[in-house]
Amino acid sequence: MAKSSIHLRTVGSPNPAPSRFYPGYTLAGFTILRKIGRGAFADVYLAKELQLDRLVALKISRKITQEAQLIAGLEHDHIVTVFSNTVLERENLCLINMQYVEGGDLAGIMSDLSGLPKIQSLSGSDFLKAIDRRTGKTLFDQDSMSQRNIFSAINLQTIVINLGCDLARALHFAHEKHILHLDIKPGNILVSSNSRAFLSDFNVALTRSQLESGASLSLGGTLRYMAPEHRELYETRNPELIDSIGPQTDVFSLGKVLQELLLGTEPDKPLRQVLDCATEDDAANRFKTALEFSKALAGCGELFSITARFPQPGLIVHSARKSPFLALTLWGAIPQLAAVAAALFFNTQIVFYQLSQQQVQVFSLLNTWFLPFILFVMTAAWLRGLSIAKNNLDESKKMVRDSSFRLLSKKQVLMTPKLGLWVSGLGWLSCAVIYPLVIGFVAAIPAPIALILFLNFVLAWIIATAYSYLLHQKIVLQVLYPMCFWGDSSITEISSGELARIPSKSRFFSLMTGVIPLLSAVLALFNGELVLGRSQVAYKLFVSGLIGLGTAGMFFSIPAIETISALVLAFQKKK
Repeated sequence: MAKSSIHLRTVGSPNPAPSRFYPGYTLAGFTILRKIGRGAFADVYLAKELQLDRLVALKISRKITQEAQLIAGLEHDHIVTVFSNTVLERENLCLINMQYVEGGDLAGIMSDLSGLPKIQSLSGSDFLKAIDRRTGKTLFDQDSMSQRNIFSAINLQTIVINLGCDLARALHFAHEKHILHLDIKPGNILVSSNSRAFLSDFNVALTRSQLESGASLSLGGTLRYMAPEHRELYETRNPELIDSIGPQTDVFSLGKVLQELLLGTEPDKPLRQVLDCATEDDAANRFKTALEFSKALAGCGELFSITARFPQPGLIVHSARKSPFLALTLWGAIPQLAAVAAALFFNTQIVFYQLSQQQVQVFSLLNTWFLPFILFVMTAAWLRGLSIAKNNLDESKKMVRDSSFRLLSKKQVLMTPKLGLWVSGLGWLSCAVIYPLVIGFVAAIPAPIALILFLNFVLAWIIATAYSYLLHQKIVLQVLYPMCFWGDSSITEISSGELARIPSKSRFFSLMTGVIPLLSAVLALFNGELVLGRSQVAYKLFVSGLIGLGTAGMFFSIPAIETISALVLAFQKKK
C-alpha cells in the first residue's frame, strides 16, 4: 500500500495556547478557576461548567485536533473521560471539556519522590503524600479513605505493579478500539487522590485506519519514551516503516515509564523480567498486547503475595537460591551415596561370607563393574532430565511472553522429584534383580540368601528415593516452581490442580523414611539365624544402623512434610 508524507510534531514546540485565561475568566459556559497543566499544544485549566455546576478539566488550544473525537468513545475507568468538544471559530480556539482528576501527574509525583531519602523503603503512604501536597486536600470520603489505607501499606514495587496493571488495561481498551496513544509518558498519566491512575492526552494518537490509509500523517511523541520503531519512523520519515507501529509500540513506552517509576531501585527478578520484556528493542520479543503486559504485571503482584506466605527457608532451600540445579543434584546425590554405602556394607560384611568361592568371584565382578555402570547410567539420566528443565528456566524472556512455554517448563520442573524416583528405581531395582540372577546362574544360591540380597537393594532404593524426593520437592516448590509463573496471572487457580496430590505423595515418602528402615531392622532381627557367626558384629552394626536411620527419618520427615504442605497452601490460598 502506498504511503504518503509524514509530518512531525515535536513536544518541544512553542505552546500555542493563549495566556489570557486568568481565574474568574468566563468562556463558552466555563469559568476558569486555575491553571493545572501546561503541554506542548495546549494549557489545561480547572474550570467550573456552569450549566451542570461541576468541576472539569478544560483543555484550551489554538490548534483544532482530533483528540476529542478519538477518545470520546473510550469509556474506561482508567482513561480520562471527554465530556464535550467546542470549537470557537472567531477566537480560533479549541476547548475540550474533560473529567477532572483531583490529584497530580506522574511526572510531578516522581519528581517529589525522587528527592526523598531511603527510596528503597518508599511506601504508598509517601506516594499519597506527594499527591496531597499538590492538591492541598486533607479530607476524604469513606470510600476514598478505604482505598487510600490499602494503598498506603504497599511498597514501591507493588505501586508500580498496581498502576501498571490499570494503565496497561486502559491501553488495551484503546487498542481494541484501534487507537494508538503514541505518547505514553509520566506527564500524560494522572493519579488521583485515592490512588487511581488515568491515561490522558491523546493529542498525538492515531487510529489504525489512519496508519493504513496512506493519508498524510502528523506524527509526534516524546523521544525519551519512544519505542525504537517509533523513533526510527519519526527520525527518517520513511513511510515504509509505518507498518511497524502497533500496540507493542505503546507497550514499550509504558514499560519505560514503569521502569522510571522504580526510581532507580532494583526490583525483584520477576518484575524486572516483565519490564525488560515490555521494553525489548525488537517488537517481536515484547508482549503482543497490552493485555498480556497487564496480566504479567498482575502475576508479579500475585507471586509476591504467594512467596510472602512461604515458610522461612532452611539450609536446604537457602543453599538452592543461587544454584538450584546444583543443589538438586547435591541433595539427590547424598541419599544415593548413603544407599550405596549401606548396600556395600551389608553385601560385603554379611552376604559375602555366605557365598561359595565361585559366587564370591561373580559377586566381586558385579561390585567392580556392574554397580559403577548402573550408578553412571543413573547419573547420566538424572543430569539429562535436569538439563532440560534448566535450559527452559534459563530462557527467562521466553518464559515471560510465551504461555505455552511456561506450561511446558512447569511440567518439567514438577517432574523433577518424579525423575529422581524413576532414575533411582532404574538403578537399584536393576541391581535387586541382576545380582541374585547372575550369581545364581553361575552357581546355585540358597533362596533365603537370594531374598536377602534382593531386599537389600530394594531397601537401598527406598532410602535413596524417600529422602531425595522430599528434598527435591522442597527445592522445586520454593525456588523453581515460582519461576515458571513469570508472565502468568491467576496463579492460585492454576497451581491448585497442579499441586493437589503433592502433600499426599510427600506423606507417603515421609512414612517410608522412618517405617521402612525400622521394619527392615525388625525383620533382620527375626532372621538372625541366616547370618553366620563370622559376620555377627557387622550384622549387629547393620541392624543398629537401620534403627538409627529409621529414627532419623522420622525426625527429618515431619518438618519436611510441614514445609511442603505450607508451600502448597501458600499457592492455593486466595489473596
